[in-house]
Amino acid sequence: MIELSQLIGAGIAITATYIGVRVRRVTNMLVPIEFVTASIITAFIVLGIIIGLDPAGYIAFFSGYTFGYLIDGFLKYIIVRKRDPKNKLSQGTPWVIYDVDGRKAFAIQNNKALFERLFFKNHVFILSKTPFGDADWYEPTKYPLFPAFKRKMMMVDSYAAVPVKWSSDYNKKKVRQRYAMIVKKAHGSMVSMDQLCFEADAVNKANESAAEAHKKYIDLLHFINTGLPMFIANFIADAFSQSPQMQFAEVTRRSEDMAKKEEDNAITILTEQEKELIFSAKEEKDNVQKEE
Repeated sequence: MIELSQLIGAGIAITATYIGVRVRRVTNMLVPIEFVTASIITAFIVLGIIIGLDPAGYIAFFSGYTFGYLIDGFLKYIIVRKRDPKNKLSQGTPWVIYDVDGRKAFAIQNNKALFERLFFKNHVFILSKTPFGDADWYEPTKYPLFPAFKRKMMMVDSYAAVPVKWSSDYNKKKVRQRYAMIVKKAHGSMVSMDQLCFEADAVNKANESAAEAHKKYIDLLHFINTGLPMFIANFIADAFSQSPQMQFAEVTRRSEDMAKKEEDNAITILTEQEKELIFSAKEEKDNVQKEE
């Protein structure tokens, strides 16, 4: 028979798991060692002392909270990897990326950054000349004594946090330090560091793309130098080849044609009954004009 204390413990664990998931999504942190978690745990301990909670209740709460927090965080982060061929370095870093009004931001993993995110809306926006997009690589990894796991990964050429000045929405006079994450990624027609390291034909592809772009540039210059002046000359010749009276008559004719076309279009969308009423009204008008 299930005892009441077991039901209470299960309820506490489920509730704590939900709280852990919600806190993780609000804070965008990966490990529950920030001040929000510390405040929640302190409040729960004080509440448990007041109501005389059994030690099993504390274990259920801590276990559920930690489980929900870590599992949700594990599913939300990606690995951003950059390569430095000169120094023979490949560096991968876990990033938590979230959206702020349609813009992507990077969550710095410390209490100071969290405090400014929550209370001063100080977000580290990601700036890139190319669309940042989503993680499009996978990195299977196997360590001794641990099962193999596969993480989403994004390859970039470089990234760096750059300080910028900003004014808080709550206090325009108080200037605070703000950072933006500058990310350099290769365009679709460019060669990334990773391709340069592992693809022998990468330079040839880049040269072909550059040659194609240069050809289009030459064609555009040729059109500007030859085709565009000819187009302008023909346009001016057509505009001044007619007298003002003929131009006015042409404009009037086009206006009447457009009005007639709009009237025909309006009639085509009327119901059959409305068409009959319109045609009968026209016939009566014509008969009256004939009698007069």
